[in-house]
Amino acid sequence: MIIGTKVKMLSGKWQPIETIKVGDILELGGKVLSIKQVTIGIVYKYKGELLREHQVILEGKKWIKVEKSKLAEKLSRISSMPFYQIVMENHKLMCRKFLATDSGE
Repeated sequence: MIIGTKVKMLSGKWQPIETIKVGDILELGGKVLSIKQVTIGIVYKYKGELLREHQVILEGKKWIKVEKSKLAEKLSRISSMPFYQIVMENHKLMCRKFLATDSGE
């Protein structure tokens, strides 16, 4: 997820992904186990958010990679934008417009 993507905390507040720290607790994901910043990848726009090609999202009742979604628009082949990869104990991430799995799934 790119800087500015809002994720839901256990408290119910929406927080930018770049402010999440190890030990924080997210609504569906539970405790954050690790977080790292990466800068290379193919970028897609999905429901107004920028995602890397391998991000898994819930579309309808099926989990798919964003690159396979008919709703996703490929923006560039390689990006130097900073993206955040999070691993949580329950491996689910609630964003404002969609559900996703974490980097550990």
